[in-house]
Amino acid sequence: MIGISPNHDPARVAALMKKKRVAWPWYCDPKGENNPFAREFGIVDTPVGLLVDKQGTLRDANVNFNHLDAAKAALLAE
Repeated sequence: MIGISPNHDPARVAALMKKKRVAWPWYCDPKGENNPFAREFGIVDTPVGLLVDKQGTLRDANVNFNHLDAAKAALLAE
């Protein structure tokens, strides 16, 4: 799991991730749509989660955080 928040203040995102006890990497850049990740993955709404499998293949570019546990379990079972 990789979090991307290209249009928020990095300090604000870091505080929220600490509060929520998010254990995965989180990339934050206030450049918005000009952010390279946003352009590459077509991110227009944030925050967004990217789910990457064991081989490093992007499997979901818009992870719904309400279904994150099931999505992680499915990939880990492969």
